[in-house]
Amino acid sequence: MTKTLLFIAVLAACVLSTKGNAQAPAADTILVNGKVVTLDGATSAAQAIAIRDGKILSTGSNADIRSRADSRTHIVDVSGRTVIPGLMDSHIHALRAGLTYSTELSWAGVPSLAKGLELIREAARTMPPGAWIKIGGGWTELQFPEKRGPTVAELVAAAPDRPVYVQRLYNTAWITPAGGRARARQALRWCSGRPRRSWPSSARQSKNTARTGTRAIAAATSRGREISMRFWSRPKLGRPDSS
Repeated sequence: MTKTLLFIAVLAACVLSTKGNAQAPAADTILVNGKVVTLDGATSAAQAIAIRDGKILSTGSNADIRSRADSRTHIVDVSGRTVIPGLMDSHIHALRAGLTYSTELSWAGVPSLAKGLELIREAARTMPPGAWIKIGGGWTELQFPEKRGPTVAELVAAAPDRPVYVQRLYNTAWITPAGGRARARQALRWCSGRPRRSWPSSARQSKNTARTGTRAIAAATSRGREISMRFWSRPKLGRPDSS
């Protein structure tokens, strides 16, 4: 009788162990000795984390999480480093877009260049005098049946005497004469208020480089020329006043 009861107890233990293993599969990767930021309701931090098939199994103490390992588990000692949840960014420029959402126009999804110009006309009617009308990318001429970007003349017609800036990707921009003059004044104010050694190297090449360059922008736009800007090589003039 005693042997029978012992056999039943051992059998039950095996069954329970099998169920426990089924409910708690082993992790394929474990990180230990870290500061795991969980972002739960209490913003708690754990020592370790167990991962299987790219998904988090659990977080907890080193001892608790090590119990989720088997012979195939890869254990990584992160040596006190902070571990944060994966932040998936689809290249949406969230910070810049958030800061400029209420001050820029968007041509994203606009069906035609004509409609885009109409948006600029509407902005010129409703925005305060002297305010910039800016379209900071997010579109391509391939979305338009016209298969091209705007001309400076079209921008001037849509927003007379307004500073207008339209950017296509990171290689071309159109700016109206009013915008060119405003930008030239901003650049000159920026340079004049700082020692020459703090200017970009391209602006230090000659005594009048900055003045001559910004006047050239204003002159070119006043003649209705389109300007192609190589954004990766142009001088960085810092953050001039927005006026």
